[in-house]
Amino acid sequence: MPVVDSVLVVAAHPDDEILGCGGTMTRLAREGYEVRIAILAEGISSRYAHREDADPQQLQHLHARAQQAADKIGAKELVLCKLPDNRLDTMPLLDVVKAVEELVARFRPETIYTHHPGDLNVDHGVVHRAVLTATRPVSGQCVREVYAFEVPSSTEWAFQAATTPRPAIFPTLAPPKHCARSPHVGAALWVCRRWKHSN
Repeated sequence: MPVVDSVLVVAAHPDDEILGCGGTMTRLAREGYEVRIAILAEGISSRYAHREDADPQQLQHLHARAQQAADKIGAKELVLCKLPDNRLDTMPLLDVVKAVEELVARFRPETIYTHHPGDLNVDHGVVHRAVLTATRPVSGQCVREVYAFEVPSSTEWAFQAATTPRPAIFPTLAPPKHCARSPHVGAALWVCRRWKHSN
């Protein structure tokens, strides 16, 4: 039986994964890759003065919608870590790194897609740093490639937007069945890290 390549998308909030690389995930799933999604923060609780004031029904609805989106693109699994929304910078970075390390150990992905490090949203930056730390190229590391995606209204709104390096990869996506037949370009991706197997 052939080995199936495993891809993990690590996003901060529900919908970041779709805005950032939804088309790429759809294409990879159709090509036979095992695509899994991990959303680290719970979403919407930062709209309240205190996290515990968040409406549990709204959170449940948001998480159900995230599952529907994952199913629609063909993801094998969605993991909701439910860390504090827009408050990841109040947690020790090590705790976020450990959450990502657990995901990497569980799924053994060869490729990870995550946020651009310069995004305006604080959680996006924390998630990016946690992913790079959790996937450092040590002996036995399964992750061989890390790509960063842009999230509209977060990546281009950052202070360093004028000096941010241009994306290195623009994946070509097959059009949805109901659209024109010509392929179109997907999300812009930055190459964060690549290395070859040392084994």
